[in-house]
Amino acid sequence: MSDLMPSSPESCAELEQLWAKVKELEAQCAATQAANDRYHALLSRVQRVHRSAGLLFWDCDGDNLSWRASDSTSAEWFGLSPDGVPSTERDLLSLVHPADRERVERVYACNHDANTDFEVAYRLQLPDGSVRFIHEFGVANDEVSVDYPHSGSMQNVTESTLAGLERERLNRELEQFTYTVSHELKTPLITVRVFLALLEQDLADKDVSRIQEDMDKIRVATTDMKRVVEDLLHLSQIGGSDNPVSDIPFNDVIDDIEERHQERIFDLFQKPDADRAGTSVGLALSKKNVEMHGGRLWVESEGKGCGSRFCFSLPASEQTAGAPG
Repeated sequence: MSDLMPSSPESCAELEQLWAKVKELEAQCAATQAANDRYHALLSRVQRVHRSAGLLFWDCDGDNLSWRASDSTSAEWFGLSPDGVPSTERDLLSLVHPADRERVERVYACNHDANTDFEVAYRLQLPDGSVRFIHEFGVANDEVSVDYPHSGSMQNVTESTLAGLERERLNRELEQFTYTVSHELKTPLITVRVFLALLEQDLADKDVSRIQEDMDKIRVATTDMKRVVEDLLHLSQIGGSDNPVSDIPFNDVIDDIEERHQERIFDLFQKPDADRAGTSVGLALSKKNVEMHGGRLWVESEGKGCGSRFCFSLPASEQTAGAPG
């Protein structure tokens, strides 16, 4: 026991200094661990923000790509398995939609050659056939950043892009709807106004036979107007929760439809033959109903005398998609 005790006051002082150093190192280690914990917590929060914003950051050294995220996070962003995440610029270009690939390749090449910043929008076409809309920024780093001369970010803007395209489609549809409705309602109104003027004259002349004829014309025009309004009301109600299932007659249009009419007949009030009865809203109703359920409606016909075949497709539900057979 006596061998472990300091042999002199100097040894005691040295031991105390060593002990103080140990305590200081322990405090530094604890502080470093706490800082490391805070760093990882902050990094986790930043990664969650990036994922919620659809962001993925990258560094590039020539053709080699390095993603500033874990393998699983990068794989989730791309919708690929971890080993399928592109590790080179060439791999990434192979995922770019064929219609956009040459343009994006030119942007990348210009960025490398001139060492400049860039911004480019394009589509990724993934192996499962799905398409993602991407907005990418790239910056040229300063000379100090020799490991990665270029850095940047990719943002998945699919949801906002599709929403914008849908708004554009709806705006076009609304413009067409407004124009068509105005035209279709104007026609019977003009008829009513003309025959009201004739009726006024025939009443003054006490021409009974012509009075009856005027009233019949007015009655037909108002009936047509009523039918148009009712069909438009049905069209506006598609997608509501209180719509009963009902049959939609195709008999007026399935005789034969020439190829030049096969797209137009699904528009409001479009008829392949102007002499056909009805308001020609039925097919527009059918098309909107099918599309509301994620499907497609089209017609096939080789022309007059060959008949017409109306076809539609609907996506399988989650239950039936996985069902055997």
